[in-house]
Amino acid sequence: LNGAAPSAYRAILYPLWLSRLPRNSRPGAVRLAAASLSTLSLLLVFYLGRTLHSDLCGLLAMTLCAFDYLQIKAAASVRIECFYGFLVLIVAVALVQWARAPDARKTLRLGLALGVSLLCRSTLFMLPPLLAIIALIRGQGRLRSIQTALLLGTASYAVLLPWTIRNARHFGEFVPFERHAAIGGGVRHDKASPPELRKG
Repeated sequence: LNGAAPSAYRAILYPLWLSRLPRNSRPGAVRLAAASLSTLSLLLVFYLGRTLHSDLCGLLAMTLCAFDYLQIKAAASVRIECFYGFLVLIVAVALVQWARAPDARKTLRLGLALGVSLLCRSTLFMLPPLLAIIALIRGQGRLRSIQTALLLGTASYAVLLPWTIRNARHFGEFVPFERHAAIGGGVRHDKASPPELRKG
């Protein structure tokens, strides 16, 4: 791209996903991508309701989500809210599974899910240490609790290392998440950001 420059306005995952969509594709292709995410999100909502309560609860939750006006509106375009909502649901599924049986595999899975979500938005950045504290308090056996807490924290934040190193090299700053997107200041600091990323 002519005049393109590195940007950290958005964390890497959402722009990367956008880049995989065919450029100059028909609107129908974009809607299909958004609708696919929405459909998968509905299945995750059903799973959560079913796992936490009952099949009926899962069905009701999925129905409410399917007929939500904002969800329907989001399916018409590819916006970060739709993409990030899907990632949050994956975190929720991993969290439910971990809470029921916090073994090493589920701990690693939860940590990676959290790390991937942080590569999109930093909203859950304090959840890993909070869950680590919970693991220390509620764990069975001190050594196992410490191991669980360390594994969870390491898995969550290790995913951010390549992105953080890239930002340090380009900007000479410590930028582990997105830069200023949450406060709407990214256009001022990252003028090279593509227009679709400034809006989303």
